[in-house]
Amino acid sequence: MQQTEGMRAAGQYRAARSLLLECVNAQCGGDVRRRCAATLQKVDAVTPSIVVRAQLANGDDVTDVALSLGEEQLASKLDGMAIPVDPGEHRLVLRRPGHAPVTQVVNIREGEKFRAVDVMLEPAVLSAGGGSSNAPASSGFDGRLAAGGTLIGVGVVGLAAFTWLGLKARSDENELEKCEPLCSKAQGDTVLARYWMANVSGGIGVLALGAATWLLLSGPSEPSSTVSDLAGLSIVAGSDGAFASYEHQF
Repeated sequence: MQQTEGMRAAGQYRAARSLLLECVNAQCGGDVRRRCAATLQKVDAVTPSIVVRAQLANGDDVTDVALSLGEEQLASKLDGMAIPVDPGEHRLVLRRPGHAPVTQVVNIREGEKFRAVDVMLEPAVLSAGGGSSNAPASSGFDGRLAAGGTLIGVGVVGLAAFTWLGLKARSDENELEKCEPLCSKAQGDTVLARYWMANVSGGIGVLALGAATWLLLSGPSEPSSTVSDLAGLSIVAGSDGAFASYEHQF
């Protein structure tokens, strides 16, 4: 009881009400509960309350709005019920998906009951593309990152194939030198074909890496993104060729 008196003196009516409610509902002696109930009635008589209503620009009421008192959430939705508050100045914050948060400062007097607080919600700021102000830039960066990662994968595979085919062709060419002049025409054609495929693969690899560099360096950057977004690239080289895979969430 003495603790609640101190809370009331400090203007902490809601905290005092909570303690008194616990006392009334506790399995205490009847005399203690009666005193808590009597004190609770006195506190309720002077505890202010507010009734918050949120409206759209067309005048329609909406209830799926979260209400906070500073950093403390008072309600997850507006149901028209009165909400007890402490007397004094308060910063009310209302949040609804698709709308910008609205802050309203109110000064509540002791004993003021059912104070009506009407708030007009405004749509979130949209860009010309129809999304939120930073969504198009983020989406554009993600798209460039995905495309750039794919091109890097193609470029690395191309260079890996160039290296492997070139080494294989060189090895076969050395074998031809050993069998001359008894080597078949097919063996010579195989060597030439591998040199040709190596050059084509190398050219594709260089072009792909160049395109990836231009793509990732052009346009606005996204500070929150990191190089780890390209960690899905893996390369495997073996005796039969070089293979690469790239995983990215689109």
